[in-house]
Amino acid sequence: VIPAVGFTENFDGMCLPSTYTPSSRTLPICWSYINECTNSSYMYYPTMYYYSYTNYANSTPNSLRFYSVYNSYTNYDPQPQYAILPEMSGLAGMQVTLMARGQNAQSTFKIGTMSDPTDASTFSMIAEQELTTSYPEEAFAYIIPATCTDSYLAIMIDAANSSRTTNGVYIDDIVISEARTCFKPTELAVTANSITSDGAIITWTPGGDETN
Repeated sequence: VIPAVGFTENFDGMCLPSTYTPSSRTLPICWSYINECTNSSYMYYPTMYYYSYTNYANSTPNSLRFYSVYNSYTNYDPQPQYAILPEMSGLAGMQVTLMARGQNAQSTFKIGTMSDPTDASTFSMIAEQELTTSYPEEAFAYIIPATCTDSYLAIMIDAANSSRTTNGVYIDDIVISEARTCFKPTELAVTANSITSDGAIITWTPGGDETN
């Protein structure tokens, strides 16, 4: 069991060749997974990946990749996938930040906690995150409920289906820290042509009452 506060993972501690394929699953030490897919091409996700040719890692070279595909003409057997962090103490009330991007504009992931890393039914969702095909300027941030008694943090994707035939997600730069008491604003912008010698019109999306 490791303390939650101060935990970081950027998936770069293991050297992966550029030709790496999911013939075997590779995850950081003490991580675990759930994926009940039986198709040999997709049963090995989630896994760490190395990409040298594009920005699939926010901090190069590695990221954590989920990938689920549905095809009505073949037995792909897509299933939900869970990447489960090591057992931790003191998760309650902590803040989790991470970088993520989707393989396509329909990609999403869920973050939550688990009491049993072998039992998907114990997954308790904190948030579901919609993604674009690029990493955001600032990390996504989530607060673990102060009432949480679970010992495992988990990231999951729903299985692809006939409505969303591909769900691919890349995760990078996970950090667990003490929760902020003041949330910074986002989408800071200066109105065009408003800058004068006296000032400018500035707008933002508040992070909470303290930044209204």
